[in-house]
Amino acid sequence: MGRILVGTASWTDKSLIKSGWYPDDATSAEARLKYYASQFPLVEVDSTYYYPPRQPVVQQWAQRTPPGFTFNIKAFSILTQHPTKATSLPQEMRPEGKERVYPKDLDEDAVEYLWSSFFDSLAPLDRSGKLGAVLFQFPPWFTLRRSNKDYLVECAERAEPQRICVEFRHKSWLSDENRWFIVEPPFVSQF
Repeated sequence: MGRILVGTASWTDKSLIKSGWYPDDATSAEARLKYYASQFPLVEVDSTYYYPPRQPVVQQWAQRTPPGFTFNIKAFSILTQHPTKATSLPQEMRPEGKERVYPKDLDEDAVEYLWSSFFDSLAPLDRSGKLGAVLFQFPPWFTLRRSNKDYLVECAERAEPQRICVEFRHKSWLSDENRWFIVEPPFVSQF
């Protein structure tokens, strides 16, 4: 039987900080991560959904946590077809006049760059054995249909050799007639 790891979504979550759970001297993100990692074996990094992670920051996460600690990383919003703040993209990629950007608003080279740079930035966690899974949290309009199944396969292929997990927010993925898709691994081979 496998191990079950329990953690929270982010060591810097406002409600966690306000709860009084952290010691009084844990006032920085660094101190909070160190304390958090002394209490839990796993964390979901939520900030990577809003802004692509930078490798030096990811390196610090790896250095500030003990051996065996695991980071599950939420995929950058544009990789899950969510609208993404233009300001979270590199300056040269921002379409003029758009505050929110979808993958269709970018040229193919820009999308390729975002995919590769996202996974390249996770290398310090991978090298240290601290990278768990990459969570692809899909929007409510990401329904169960052939093109979206194909996109799931693409996500898994782009992430290799990293593991992915998915979060669906549309009920079509969990309807009775589609339940087999979710519960019978490997789902990719059943398309």
